[in-house]
Amino acid sequence: MVRWAASRDADSGHTAFVLRRPVVEALHRLGFLAGAAFDLLPDELDASTPIREGARYQVLVNAYERNSEARRQCIATHGTTCCICGFSFGAVYGPEVEGYIHVHHVVPLSEVGGEYVVDPVDDLRPVCPNCHVVIHRRTPPYTIEQIRDLLDMQDCGLTRRCT
Repeated sequence: MVRWAASRDADSGHTAFVLRRPVVEALHRLGFLAGAAFDLLPDELDASTPIREGARYQVLVNAYERNSEARRQCIATHGTTCCICGFSFGAVYGPEVEGYIHVHHVVPLSEVGGEYVVDPVDDLRPVCPNCHVVIHRRTPPYTIEQIRDLLDMQDCGLTRRCT
């Protein structure tokens, strides 16, 4: 990455650019910077520097309202077993988490474009968090059938329990 106008030479008016380590290394490998020396930016730490996490920052996102009754009806019809891989929290972790499941909108709310009348049986499906995250790994999201096909290709031994 280049940080624009890191400094400007007062006499010539030229702008100095600061290149991050991966860019410099790539340019060296390509032979563009043979013998040139560069200083690292302060935020490019060496391997002995502690790695820190947990700094607080604010994120602004769009949120779409969900209807708990739609969720209830989806689960009443389709159950709490993942309709893609057959995973059941209750079967694996016991009664304390029996009934936990994500509910996936077959057509993402972000694509609907606003408020609409949801059909809990046709528009929603129970999916485990793992399958749900895989569905949303790309835009547009994978379909339930595409994720089932991915699992079938992996021959992972998981079985589907709903259609």
